[in-house]
Amino acid sequence: MKIALIYLQGRASNWAEFASKEYEQKVSAILPFEQVAIRSPSRGRQQADKKRDEEGLALLKFLKESSDKLILFEEGGLEVSDSKEFSRFVVQKIALGGRLVFAIGGPYGFSLAVKRRALATVSLSRLTFNHHLARVVALEQIYRALTIWRGLPYHNE
Repeated sequence: MKIALIYLQGRASNWAEFASKEYEQKVSAILPFEQVAIRSPSRGRQQADKKRDEEGLALLKFLKESSDKLILFEEGGLEVSDSKEFSRFVVQKIALGGRLVFAIGGPYGFSLAVKRRALATVSLSRLTFNHHLARVVALEQIYRALTIWRGLPYHNE
């Protein structure tokens, strides 16, 4: 089983890159893992639909096989009650086989084509995060979910 995280890359943020690399190493120690940056096109708010569609096309190109299981982090997604529930969710998706691909959308969400391709959507929080913080939170929760699954000492009861 492999895991990937797709995210939209805008302006670089040193602190987010540092934290993301740290969690990338931690997740990779448990399962093969990769982060993939998709360049977000520069478009104004007036072209939100076009921007969302272009981001969606780039994201869908990354999905190589029909066996890829796409999970969207989206504010309207499934609200898990805690990290243990998220871990159970992740383990259920891992059991389906294929590559598990998480995606963080842009400021205008995901295109309809991406939503149709997704196996599920999950909310990171009822709060709204910028894409840098969302990426770090997603990585930490993926790592936490895997450590709970494997019984590793990270998550405290």
